Formats: sequence, structure tokens, C-alpha cells
Amino acid sequence: MSIISSFKNNIFLRNTMFNYIGMIWMGGGIIVLIPFYIKLLGPHGWGIVSACLSIQAMLLILDAGCSQIMPRDIAKTNTPENIFFAYFWIYIAVAFVGAVFLTSSAGWLAFRWFNAGHSSRELEFCIRLLAIQFLFQFANNLNIGFWNGTQKQFNTNLSQVCFFSCKHCVALISLMVNPEPIVYIVSFAVVTCIEFIFNFLWITRNNIDLKGLIDNNILIQLIDLVKENYIFSFGVIVGVFVSQLDKILLSHYVETQLYGVYVIVAQLGLSFLQLQYPLMKSLLPALSSQGEKSIFNVLSLKKMIIMLLVLAFPIGLTIIFSSDILYLWTRNHYIANHGGGALALICLSVLINIPYTFIYTNLVRLNAGGIILFSNIISALSMFILFHFMKGNNSISIGGMMWIAYASISFSIGGIFLLMRAR
Repeated sequence: MSIISSFKNNIFLRNTMFNYIGMIWMGGGIIVLIPFYIKLLGPHGWGIVSACLSIQAMLLILDAGCSQIMPRDIAKTNTPENIFFAYFWIYIAVAFVGAVFLTSSAGWLAFRWFNAGHSSRELEFCIRLLAIQFLFQFANNLNIGFWNGTQKQFNTNLSQVCFFSCKHCVALISLMVNPEPIVYIVSFAVVTCIEFIFNFLWITRNNIDLKGLIDNNILIQLIDLVKENYIFSFGVIVGVFVSQLDKILLSHYVETQLYGVYVIVAQLGLSFLQLQYPLMKSLLPALSSQGEKSIFNVLSLKKMIIMLLVLAFPIGLTIIFSSDILYLWTRNHYIANHGGGALALICLSVLINIPYTFIYTNLVRLNAGGIILFSNIISALSMFILFHFMKGNNSISIGGMMWIAYASISFSIGGIFLLMRAR
């Protein structure tokens, strides 16, 4: 009974549970659905979709500068609506610029960057449609950031789970009728548009008065936010860029079909990495509301160690049986043979990254943008050098090595900084 009472009264534990339920549904859903998409689209169609997914992930790098500081800023203030309005204009402006960029650069990406061969024209058209999805997907992160900052993770996860399910249901049904990459992109774009509108109306009807959107003080608030956070935001954006560096470089140097294999492998690795995100999403606002107090005021060392061990167990099994797991998952020998080594390396990097979750959350709370930027620049240089010397073997395993380099450097620099600060 005391456990239930503790759970009801502890916002951090409750939000962590909601985040894990949402993560299991969406992360598990992706793992279950990818084999169906491969079967419906075939290696050729999946390669085009993989290219579009990679472009979207790269552009969503732009969100990294806001998505981690908006919840923190909202958690620290007594007037969250003012922060919401300031970030609204940032998100809308960046979403519009990103969509215009995608539309104008679609031809260059399809014909010059990706090795799509005779499918370049089809890829170009898909990228232009992807711009619509990006516009609303990016703007919707404003709504997610508000809910996370006000520690209403139930709303966040309810919305994400429902619309995740809608997107994939619409896409799968549509692909059964017409199994073409463009159908996949259109399905997601339509539902993403509805998702943004629904969530924005939900917030503005229940939490925010829209009149404040054009208040004269918003510009001052916006300038203050930029002054306070520009170094940190830039550091985070560089970090997310570095986290996508493997996909950026491999997408140019390997053929589209092999790149599609890497996207599958990286997605499975990302699913393991996402096991940490629910914890971080709950921990950051909880820590921020505690001021300068220790992380152990929110989460005890014992609970921290238990979480680390629970997260590490399935990842360790995947490292040992990487090729077998890939084959059981996809029923495709080509994917298992070419992706097993890369998957094992990626999972090893995720193991390194698990304890770094607590380090990174503390760095965000302390607004240590300079340290994050320094760490990410060193990581980027190391990954470029690694790729330069190993790109000739036409193997996607180099992507896994880049993951390990990034995780190791980030953990070392962040950990050293916090230890020195504690002294």
C-alpha cells in the first residue's frame, strides 16, 4: 500500500512510468512494423523511405536546441505561458525555414547526395512531400515541450501513442492498396498535420490564453531566451548533428539498398538508446525545480544502479546474438549478414551511454553549454578521422564504430567536468 501511495505522490516516478509505457509502445511498435514495411515496399522502396527518414532526422537536429531547454525553462518559471509564446515563434520560424530548404534542395539531395540511381526522380518527389510532414512535425515539438516542462507527461505520451498508432495504421492500410514510397510519405504527412492542430488546440483551450501570442513583451522574452541559451543551444545542436554523422556520411558513400540495412540496424540500436529517454524526460524538470540540489535528492544511488542494470541486460544479449536477432526480426539473410557487426557495435555504444544519461541531465540542468559544445566538437573531429581512414571497405560496421567513439568521448569529458566541479 505504501508503494502505491508513494507512486501517487511522487511526480517523478509517475512521469517516468508514463514515459516508459509510451516508449515501449512506440519503440516496440517500430521494431514490429519495420519487417512489414520491408515486405510491402521491398528493398528498393524501403531504401527510398530510409533516405527520407534520414533527411527528416537530420533536419530535426534543429529542434535539439529548444527541446531540451524549453522543459527546463518552463519548469523554473511561475508563468509558463510566457515561455510557451516565446518558443512558439521560434518553432514556427524554424519549421518554415526547414520546409523551404527541403523543397528547394530536394533535387540536389536526390541526384547528388544519395546513391539512388534510376530512382533519383522518385526520391526527389518524396523529399518535396516530406517538407510538409517536417513543417508540422517540428512545430508539434512545441506542444510536447510544454507538456514535458509542466510535468504533464501523461498528456505527452497519450498524444504520441495515439498519433503514432494512427500514422502507422494509415500508412500500412494505404501501402496494402498501393505499395509505393510516396504513399508512405503522404500518409505520415496528413496525420502529422492533424496531430499538430489537435495538440495545439488542446493546450490553448486548457492551459494557455492565445491573446498572449501577440503581446508586446514576447519580443523581450524572446531576446532574453536567446541571450541566456544560445551557447547551450548551439552545443546541443552540434551534439545532435554529431549523433547523425554516421547516417550523413554513410548515405553518401554506400548504395541506397545497403544504406537501408544500416537504417534498420541503427533503428534497433536507437530503440535501446531510447530506453534512457523516459528517465531523462522525467529527471530534467524534476532536477531543474530543485535548484542546485544534488541529483540524489530526486533519485537515490540504489535506484540509479538498479535502473542501469535493468537497461543493460537486453542490450548485452543483443551484442552476443546480433546477427541471429536481426534474422529473427526481419527474416532476411541479406540484412542479417550485412548488419550483424554494426548492430553489435552500436549496442556496445549504448551500454556506454547508459550512465552518461545521468551526467548529461546534470549538464543540461547546470546550463553547461560550453562543456557540451567542446565534447561534441572533439567527438565530431574523431568521427570524421575514423570515417576517413575506414570508408574504403564499403562496410556499414564503420557506423557502429562512430557510435562508440561518440559515446566514449562524451562520457569521459562530461564525467571529468562534473567530478572537477564537485571538488
